Amino acid sequence: MRQTFIIRASECDAYNHLNNVAYVRYVLDTLAVHAPHLGAGWVVISEEMDYSLQLKFGETVECVIERNMADENRQVYAFACLNAGGQIAASGVITFGRSGASDFVEPKWADAKVLLPQETTVPDVSFPVSYTVIWQQMDIQNRLRLPWYVFFFQDVAMEMSKRLNWSALRMQEHTFGIIVKRRQLELFTPAMLDDELEVHTWYTDPKRISVTRHFAMLRKRDKTLLARASMLYVWINTETGRPRRILPEFISEFEFNWDKSAA
Repeated sequence: MRQTFIIRASECDAYNHLNNVAYVRYVLDTLAVHAPHLGAGWVVISEEMDYSLQLKFGETVECVIERNMADENRQVYAFACLNAGGQIAASGVITFGRSGASDFVEPKWADAKVLLPQETTVPDVSFPVSYTVIWQQMDIQNRLRLPWYVFFFQDVAMEMSKRLNWSALRMQEHTFGIIVKRRQLELFTPAMLDDELEVHTWYTDPKRISVTRHFAMLRKRDKTLLARASMLYVWINTETGRPRRILPEFISEFEFNWDKSAA
């Protein structure tokens, strides 16, 4: 399965890089063309992506997907997004479970190191933001589209940064940026139209140039855990694009959000 895309300006972030949500859309759009049977009777159970290169507006991206596991209740697809030179910009796996049996389907992870904790319990140090699912975010089966889970998880982290006066503009003034290197996402119960959501974030395992940030999406009315994710964040110099050490003032202002009990 192969599908080619040209990066649009609307798909790029403030660093002029293809936003990682767009990669998810490329994978799903490729599957929609070449594996249409997944549109009915199957739901996404998990998704993992590793980012290797930064792509920019106007570049060509080829999404290559192959099915590497299938049985009665699970289908697993490995994918890679390639630049015009054939280099891998992003790669990963996506797992589908059959509707009605998805509660018993185990995710398939591409990487040996699992970012997600064994269980996700929202700690007291988490930062929450509320959202409401609207109709523009629904798929053809009336469920929240997978890219919106990624968007909400990214957005809650950005909202926390803004409230701490660390806007994207302030970060640029310090030539300091944050990129996602790896992500693992697991879905349990689909979010539906008009659901009110609580999305939480907190971090663990801080290093000089990286941190692991965790996310949980709850349905507000009954606190059901709908989805969770963990992402490896890497600090970069926005002028060179290379990793850099964390700013001391940045990490000190975010320390309240560190779940030290997970250490």
